[in-house]
Amino acid sequence: MTEPITSSPSQAQSRSVTFQLDPEDYVTANQLHVRKQYRRPLFVVFSACVILAYLVFFVMTRHRPPPELIGIIVHGAFWVGVASLFVAYFFTMPRQTRKVFHEQKGFQYPLTLSWSEDGIEVQNQQGRATLPWGDLFRWAEDRQMILFYHSSRIFHMLPRRVLNEAQVDDLHRCIKTPKIK
Repeated sequence: MTEPITSSPSQAQSRSVTFQLDPEDYVTANQLHVRKQYRRPLFVVFSACVILAYLVFFVMTRHRPPPELIGIIVHGAFWVGVASLFVAYFFTMPRQTRKVFHEQKGFQYPLTLSWSEDGIEVQNQQGRATLPWGDLFRWAEDRQMILFYHSSRIFHMLPRRVLNEAQVDDLHRCIKTPKIK
């Protein structure tokens, strides 16, 4: 992975980072986004219902086997569904995300992201956007990435690799001040 483009002795106090995104940053950001979707209550309830229904079917058919075709259909549908989620998350989505990264010209330029108590500013050679904290839909993070959401599907990404711990702490203080989600 590439390091921040700008680095100075006072970077610990800086509220601005300039960096170059790489395809793996975009994959990581999208995987974080998908994991957040998997934790939504509707998805959790639906998944629990499907698993419970499968377990009930499995237990009930231990004593009285269903017609062979029904058993094949139910077991096949369940395991194909589980395998599809796995394949989509670990193989299909990363491949498609890397493709989109190369198609999106804005990702090819160095990006400067600045923050303050008022919001974030994102700038590259294509333009500049200033976003007050109150205008953001929500934010999410993991050990590798911070996402700033405009809506439920559109976000700016900030790889944590370009920040030092003091900057992460400062960014958290700024984010949490206006109490965005």
